[in-house]
Amino acid sequence: FVTHYHCPPCSSNRNGGWPAILTVEGWETGSCGPRIVNPYHHQTVTYRRQLTAGESVTIGPSTKETEYMTFHVMEGVVCEDLSAVNCDTAKYCSVKDGQCISNWCPRRHVPKPDRIPCLNCLDSCN
Repeated sequence: FVTHYHCPPCSSNRNGGWPAILTVEGWETGSCGPRIVNPYHHQTVTYRRQLTAGESVTIGPSTKETEYMTFHVMEGVVCEDLSAVNCDTAKYCSVKDGQCISNWCPRRHVPKPDRIPCLNCLDSCN
């Protein structure tokens, strides 16, 4: 997982260009990035890429300024490789229409009602 500051329009000059880089390199965008409070509420975006055993990945490069970027590596499974019987025991997997699918932070098509807008970060854009 890669998470970075994402609070448009403020973050466009502070996100390191990672939205374009990670998307092109096959990282999946999620909808469940944490919120940073310091004292403003800054949104983040999280990306995921599943690797098979022994596979490695190099991201970047970016020469642009980046604020609040984190990396998390954890063991997981490819949900689509599991049977419906074993599916619910795996993190980020669920059964839909008899198939085991990933339910990791699906992209929202409707704005989340309790989402704090990034407007309060405009004071810290400069």
